[in-house]
Amino acid sequence: MVRALGLILVWELSHLLSRIEVWLPLLFSASLALFSLGGGYRTFGGNEAKWFVTLGFVAFATVSGTLLHVFQVIVFTRTQSLLYWASLPYPLEITLGAKLTAGAILGTLIASLAYGLFLGRAPKLQDLAVLFLVALGTVGIVALFSAFLPRLDRLAGLSVVLGVFFQYLSTVYLPLEAFPTWARPFVLLNPVSQGANALRGGEASGLLLIAPLSFLLGIRVLAQKARKQVR
Repeated sequence: MVRALGLILVWELSHLLSRIEVWLPLLFSASLALFSLGGGYRTFGGNEAKWFVTLGFVAFATVSGTLLHVFQVIVFTRTQSLLYWASLPYPLEITLGAKLTAGAILGTLIASLAYGLFLGRAPKLQDLAVLFLVALGTVGIVALFSAFLPRLDRLAGLSVVLGVFFQYLSTVYLPLEAFPTWARPFVLLNPVSQGANALRGGEASGLLLIAPLSFLLGIRVLAQKARKQVR
């Protein structure tokens, strides 16, 4: 199973990276946003405000790539090609796990490249690990909610809702204390918030818990829904 997981992951990732017309605009957008936010917040709030917001946005920059790829996987689970993958001698979770992991790697690459361009140097390995965990958590959440969509034409609306959640119901722009009490549990459950906190030098324990659980739950629910499609 490990060999199968590796083969599918390598194939999926090579396919994603070959589609430069998909990920290059996302990289350009994330890089431009970082430079704009960094310059703007430094002008009005000084260096402390600049780094607070830019580090938060780096965590959010993983989302665009993961959203795009997870939706492609959702479409895959509604097509005839699913019959082939479901007939292979290993659980469907292996296939979906490899495909979703490729999406998490893509999101990590986009965010880390944009961050590196902003810094003028390669990010630290620990920052790359944080970004990968953020991407893994967002992949799981997107897969979980996408699995319950009755029709594919609802994906556009879901992308808007989840994009708003990941960006604004998080600590990208504001500290946790700035949110009303009722919103704080949602902010804390957001992997982008946990990643932003870790990049700013805070604890990473919440991210280490939320990211794998979200990912595994997303795979499990999506695989169950996919099996129903096969039947």
